[in-house]
Amino acid sequence: MNLWKVLNLITLLGLLALAILFIRQSRGQSPAAEGPRLDLPQGTPVVFVNSDTLRKHYDLVKEMEAELESQFSDREKEITARQQRYEKDAAYFQQQVQAGSLSEQGAQSIYEELMRNQQSLLELRDRFTGELQEKEYLMNERFVDSVYSFLERYNKDYGFQYILGYSKGSGILYASDTLDITQDVILGMNEAYARTKGKGK
Repeated sequence: MNLWKVLNLITLLGLLALAILFIRQSRGQSPAAEGPRLDLPQGTPVVFVNSDTLRKHYDLVKEMEAELESQFSDREKEITARQQRYEKDAAYFQQQVQAGSLSEQGAQSIYEELMRNQQSLLELRDRFTGELQEKEYLMNERFVDSVYSFLERYNKDYGFQYILGYSKGSGILYASDTLDITQDVILGMNEAYARTKGKGK
């Protein structure tokens, strides 16, 4: 390969790299290099993250909520099926009693069994409710931990003195949009979560 072909190849590769970079930026993807992405005044001491928006758009939370909703649906179906069986058995028992088809001893035995089934159903509902509440608590704890962990790394690029959490009805009555870093935090957290999922495969 002569020198002219080598130079043409280098030029072609350079143009290809620029084209790829342009396409990535036009799609809103930041280059792989880490570093500050916000355009804030130098030395801005306080910024905020909208906690409600972050929770709504953070992929980890979406997945955890979908899993929790699926588990709730499964538990609800099981309880509903048992409730329907109990009601059917109770209705049949009432018919038998009214028709005089049961002895007093037989009726008492079936009645006691129905009461045990009803108590078992109530205990099952309480247990399922407790399990789901525990999972919801752990989900919230994981969300908060991931936010703190990310912001600790994220703030190394900016050196903010405070990153406040804002939500409607919170103690912060007003926050200027110029100090809102929510979208950048959502982007960064979703990128970090995607990398974590990729490593786990």
